Amino acid sequence: MGVKVTLVVRSVILRSIVDRDLIEVLMENMRKLGIDLRLATSHESVTKNDDGTLNCNLVGGESVKANKVLVATGRPPNVGPLALENAGVVVEKGAVKVDEFSNTNVPGIYAIGDVINIATLTPVAVRAGRIMAERLFNGRSELKMNYNNIATIIFSHPPIGTVGLTEEQAIAKHGDENVKTFTSGFTNMFFSPCLEEHKQKSMFKVVCVKNDKEDDGLTYHHLTVIGVHGIGKGIDEMMQGISIAVVMGASKQDFDNCIAIHPTASEEFVLFEPRFTNY
Repeated sequence: MGVKVTLVVRSVILRSIVDRDLIEVLMENMRKLGIDLRLATSHESVTKNDDGTLNCNLVGGESVKANKVLVATGRPPNVGPLALENAGVVVEKGAVKVDEFSNTNVPGIYAIGDVINIATLTPVAVRAGRIMAERLFNGRSELKMNYNNIATIIFSHPPIGTVGLTEEQAIAKHGDENVKTFTSGFTNMFFSPCLEEHKQKSMFKVVCVKNDKEDDGLTYHHLTVIGVHGIGKGIDEMMQGISIAVVMGASKQDFDNCIAIHPTASEEFVLFEPRFTNY
């Protein structure tokens, strides 16, 4: 739209939310779009000039002049107006504390959705509500919400899709020696007519955990997929199907056993160093 954008980030964009390799690709694509990225930079204030423009004053004395300033610093649960202290409901770190069945500490009071600050996504709240209704009113006493392997999309340009553990999280949980990752970097054919400096890069990544102690070169069919991440055109539509495979506990061999749909970007997910087995 011809608007010059400066993005001021106090550390790294999408820190602790998205796999680090994808962040690097996103930043490369942002710079191709002409966005001025200021990483590890904090702002102190925003002041208005006589001509109506704004100065975003950065730590260290530098200022960025702008027509508009959008401040995006997160969304804490809005539990204050509920006055939960009057009912004795425990609130920890700004969120309502619940157990695995969405019960608060007070019998008969339950909490789901953004106020519990576990996974602040609309479909998560919808599913949690349906599960609670089944449990409370339809005799499903053991039914509870599963917050593992929730797929989500970040609508960047191009979008990012993620489900399961990032490589960093997998290593922290299982140990570096037990984690195997597969990556593919490419340019979607949609951008083929574009000049090189305008082509948006894609990257897909599959994170696996080893389930045995055999030599790595012989155990690919024993690798369980515990995370799938991607940045690229169309990943928002691909990720729903990918998330089904992850939730079902698919192995790397299951991915290898799938025939690629060509020519598509999604075929990259089944072409990571395929190992062949007898059926």
